[in-house]
Parts: sequence; C-alpha cells; structure tokens
Amino acid sequence: MWQFFAGAGVSLLAGNAAANAASAAGRYNKQIADRNKQLLDRQAEQAVFRAGQEVVRFRENFYDLQAASAAALRFNGVVASSGTALDVLLDNAMQADAQIAAIQYNGVAEARDLRQEGINQQLQGNIAQLEANTQASAIRASTATSLFKGSISAYDAGMFV
Repeated sequence: MWQFFAGAGVSLLAGNAAANAASAAGRYNKQIADRNKQLLDRQAEQAVFRAGQEVVRFRENFYDLQAASAAALRFNGVVASSGTALDVLLDNAMQADAQIAAIQYNGVAEARDLRQEGINQQLQGNIAQLEANTQASAIRASTATSLFKGSISAYDAGMFV
C-alpha cells in the first residue's frame, strides 16, 4: 500500500512540475513579446524623429538651392521678384512643401506600422501565455484524473482493506 502512495506522490510532483514548466514557458514567451513591443515602440519614435531630421536637412538644402537660383537669375539680369522668375521660385517652393509633406507622411506611416507590429507582438505574447496556462491546467487535471483512477483501481483491487 505504501508503494501506491509513493507512486501517487511522485506522479503528483511530476505533474505539478510539468504544469509549472508550461506556465513558466508561457511567461517567458510573453516577456519576450512585451520586450519586442517596447523595441518596436522605440523604433516608431525614432522613425518620426528621423523624418523630422530629414525635413530639416531638406529645408536647408532647399534654401541653399533657392538662394542659388535667385542669385543666378539676378546675375543674368532677371528680376527674381516678379514675372516668370518669381513663378519658377514659387513653383520650387510648392514642390519643396510637397516633398516635406511626403517625408513627414512616410515617417508617420512607418511609425504607425511599427506600433501595429508591436501590438501584434504583444497579442502573440498574451496568446502564448494563455495557451501555456491552459496547458498547465490540462496537465494538472490529467494528473488529478490519473491519481483518482489509480485510487479507484487500487480500491477495487483491495489495496485499502
């Protein structure tokens, strides 16, 4: 009879250890997913920052180009503040504004995509933890069922009489 209780104890310990291992694996996977989300959120912030830096660089280059264009027009005796010359400079400015808007949009779109990927990572981590917890519960239930069935079999065999 003591052999039955020793075996049942070992089975109980092994089942509990397996359930704890499954839970620990789920927690680990969730931690990794949460870390990945944080990294993606930081990358999203960096994408917006980089777009801002790119806009500043573009503006500096554009101002230099615009000044050189105006100087070239004046050097050739064209009045840059009226007529066709002014139209050219205004068109350049409008194209620059469109380019700046595109740079900003691309930065925001990249950030949005990175944040969405981070949310997906977090959800996958939550699912992994839920699956692990479910697996741990199933292991515990299976262990309990096995012990109960073993007890019934032992009782039927007359071990407890």
